Amino acid sequence: MRVWKQRLLKYPKIVSCHESRKGDNLGLLDPRTVAENSTFFIETSCLGDLSSRYACAVESAAKANPDRQIYVLFSSPVPRAALEEKAIINVLDESYDNIKFARVLIKDLVKETPLQSYVYRLDKKDLDERVPRILKFLTLYKFGGIYLSFDVIVAKQFDLCDSWFVKDTPKTFSSDMFAFSRNKVGKKLADTALRLLNDPDIPVTESWSYDTTSVVSHLVLLSLLGTNSTKCKDVGFQIYDPDKFYPLSFYERAAYFSLVEQNREIKKDVYTYHTFYRFTKNNILTPLSFYGKIARAFCPVTYMHYGRSFGSIKYPRNEEEGLL
Repeated sequence: MRVWKQRLLKYPKIVSCHESRKGDNLGLLDPRTVAENSTFFIETSCLGDLSSRYACAVESAAKANPDRQIYVLFSSPVPRAALEEKAIINVLDESYDNIKFARVLIKDLVKETPLQSYVYRLDKKDLDERVPRILKFLTLYKFGGIYLSFDVIVAKQFDLCDSWFVKDTPKTFSSDMFAFSRNKVGKKLADTALRLLNDPDIPVTESWSYDTTSVVSHLVLLSLLGTNSTKCKDVGFQIYDPDKFYPLSFYERAAYFSLVEQNREIKKDVYTYHTFYRFTKNNILTPLSFYGKIARAFCPVTYMHYGRSFGSIKYPRNEEEGLL
């Protein structure tokens, strides 16, 4: 027994980045201060920072919806360098009163919810694998509001139903943007979503936005049983078609980066542009591209901050690298 204790001391338990507080310099989210109808972005990569494209998504939401609080939640420690004066987190914090940055600990957030025992049983590998999907639904279960992935650039104020889903194709539903209100219908949607996370028939991870086996797809189908309506006034939530949220489809994603598309017009009635980050993160992004045009319009502070390096993983460390 003594030998085993010595081995345990020699080889301490490996802690997930989602549980670690080592090197954490960002304050924890205080649930008591979260405003109703807030919008949430959740960074779960464990990098503890925002890329230029991620920052653009956050700024666009804040710029288009000045009456909403925009929360950027980090599930892992945020290093001191990411909070320096010239770092993008600080730049956005100084530029917009409605952007809030905070750290969340999943095992604190999940307490007294239907997922508590489930999450507490997960080992490091399983926790790392499941956190991205769990946190988006858990956050809206706790607070209500809108969830947006970092693929989403907001172009227009959200004057939508309090609870809503978006079709990313005529037949599938987006896991990258949805909303649950704090009323009876929204709470039921959130509760059902958490129960679905335990369903063995639903894969642990969602492979991409068009995943027909996703929690959102199951949730919508379950919620529509017994009704033919998808209208807010009838069922308490709305399902929106892709045209105003995915004006460029997955198969048209190259148009964001093509110089041929630089004269494409920005549509006035579009709520969001979805940029398919997982599939386009290595694309070269130039100021003359349609993406550059969108960035100048909807995230001007971020665009000016990064200048020539906007769209890359490089961060401007001095003025010469920054503005165009």
